[in-house]
Amino acid sequence: MNKPSYQSRIPTKNGGYSQQKETLKNKLLTLIALRVIFAVLFLGVTAWFQIKADSPFRPQLYPLYNIIIGICFLTIIYLLCLRWLKGLMAFAHWQVLFDILLVTAIIYVTGGVDSFLSPLYFLAIISGSIFLGRRGGF
Repeated sequence: MNKPSYQSRIPTKNGGYSQQKETLKNKLLTLIALRVIFAVLFLGVTAWFQIKADSPFRPQLYPLYNIIIGICFLTIIYLLCLRWLKGLMAFAHWQVLFDILLVTAIIYVTGGVDSFLSPLYFLAIISGSIFLGRRGGF
């Protein structure tokens, strides 16, 4: 017997929407995994540029390493919070906000307006649109 399409929106005993909540949780896990992948790639590229430079010790790249370490710590905090938080949509808003702040920090450290990493904002906008709908992209 086929269930009506509204069946997935029936509240569970704890007041949530189980299928929507699981879908959002899976999307958040995907975002967390992609964030780690990008951070590791960014670390590798930054280290490669530092090794290829005339001087292997370039203090102007140290803030980038701090940002990458911050991303790793944020990922651990996100994974711990994902287990216990009930309001996943608010958690998605916070993740998009922190992504925008991290991109802003990266662009500031790499040259501000002249930074070649400005397109990273597009990734934050795309992730905001995926989680928060059309309003998240604005």
